[in-house]
Amino acid sequence: MASIVFGQRNLCVFPLRRHILEERRWKKPVDSARTRLESGTRDHKLDKLMIQLKNLRLALDLHELISQQRNGFASLQLLSRWRHEVGLNIEIGAFLEKYPHIFDIYVHPIKRNECCKVTPKKAELIAEEDAVMRENEPAIVKRLNKLLMLSKDGPLNMHCGS
Repeated sequence: MASIVFGQRNLCVFPLRRHILEERRWKKPVDSARTRLESGTRDHKLDKLMIQLKNLRLALDLHELISQQRNGFASLQLLSRWRHEVGLNIEIGAFLEKYPHIFDIYVHPIKRNECCKVTPKKAELIAEEDAVMRENEPAIVKRLNKLLMLSKDGPLNMHCGS
C-alpha cells in the first residue's frame, strides 16, 4: 500500500491510506443492536433471560395439560408421552423436580403411581395473571390502535432503543 515517488533530490516513500486509518482510530465505535447482530457478539444476559423464558413457557404448557385433566392431576407416565408435544427435550421427572415450587410430585394413594399437580400458590398466580390481562386488555388495545394509526403502511418498525 505504499507508493514510491522518485524525485530529483530524494527518494520518498509514504503510505497513501495513513490518513484514513487515523480517522477510524479516533472515531467512537457504535454499539447498537444492529452492530452486535452483524458482528456476532453474544449478549449473555439476554441469552440467560431467553432460557428462563423458554423454561417458563414449558412450565405453563405443562400446567395447561395438567389442568385439562378432570381430576386436576396427571401421572408422570402420561406427561412423559406428552413431553414432545410440549417441546421438552429432557425427562419429564427431571424437569418437574427442577421446579418444586410449581409442581407437586406425589404417589397416588389408590393407583400407587407417581402423579403431578400444580401447587396452589402457582395456581393462584396464574389466576391473578389472567385477571390482570383481562383487566388491562382494553387499554392495551387502545394504545396499539393509536400506534397503528401513526404508521403509514400499517406495520410498525421495532428496534432496540439502546
